[in-house]
Amino acid sequence: MSFHPNDIARRTRLSSITLSIGFVALLTAFFRAQILDNAKYAMQSEENRLRSIPVPAPRGIIYDLRGDIIAENLPGYSVSILSPRVDSLRATLGRLSAIIPVTPREIENAVRRFRRAPNRPTVVLSDASIDVVSVLEEHRLDYPQMIIQSVPKRYYPDGPLVASFVGYTGEITEAELNLPKFATYKPGQQVGKGGLEKEYEAILHGKEGVKFDEVDARGRPVRTSSMRPDIAPVSAPSMKTNIDMKLQKQVAAIFSDTLMGGAIAMDPKT
Repeated sequence: MSFHPNDIARRTRLSSITLSIGFVALLTAFFRAQILDNAKYAMQSEENRLRSIPVPAPRGIIYDLRGDIIAENLPGYSVSILSPRVDSLRATLGRLSAIIPVTPREIENAVRRFRRAPNRPTVVLSDASIDVVSVLEEHRLDYPQMIIQSVPKRYYPDGPLVASFVGYTGEITEAELNLPKFATYKPGQQVGKGGLEKEYEAILHGKEGVKFDEVDARGRPVRTSSMRPDIAPVSAPSMKTNIDMKLQKQVAAIFSDTLMGGAIAMDPKT
C-alpha cells in the first residue's frame, strides 16, 4: 500500500501541530504549577508536614478571702489519637487495648468525640496515669498518630470539704455542646459541673492554644516546628471569693467525718 506524497506531508504537519499543542499544554501546566500556584502548593506541603495540636488552658485558681487556695491545677497527662476515619480509629484503639486498659465505653466515647470533631485529635484518656504513659512511651513508634501531652488537672486541696459549694469539672457532654453558651467548646474539653466551677465557667475556662509539630512521611513527630509560631494558651484569671476556709474547717470539725449538717452565724462579726 502506497501513500501520495501530499498525504504524507499533510499527516506530518498534523502530527507536528498535535505535538506542538501538547508541548505548549505541558509548558502551560508547568508554568501554572511552578509559578502561579507555587504559594498554594507550598502552603499545602507545609500543612501536610505540620500537625496542629490543641493545648488546653489552665483554669483560673480559686482563692478564699484570706488568699488560701480552694481550687488549683496540677500537671496531668492526656492521650489522643489523630485518625482520618472512624474505622482507623477503632483499629488503633483495639491495638492499644492490648497494652493498656481501654474499656469498650472509652472506645465508644472516643468515637463520639471523633464524629463531632473529625479534624481534631480525639481524646482517648483525659487523665492518664504515669504508669499508662510510661507503657505508651515505650510503644510510641508503633502508634505514630498517638499524642501524649501534659495537661492541667483540677485539684482541690481540701477535697470533700469544699465539694458542696465549689463543685467539680468534667468532660463537656453532647447536650452541653448543643447549647449556645458552649458554641466555641470542643469534644473532650473540661467544663464546670457544679457550684462555683459551673457558675463562673465563662471566667474560669481560659482560652485554648495550639502548637505545631513537624512530622515525617509516616506521621511520626520529628520536632516542634519553628516554621509557624505556636499560639500559647491563655490561662484564666484567678478568682477571689468571700469564702472563709478557716471557718469552713472549724465547722466541718464539729460534724466529724460525716460532713452532714449546717451552722448558722448569728453574728458574722464574731
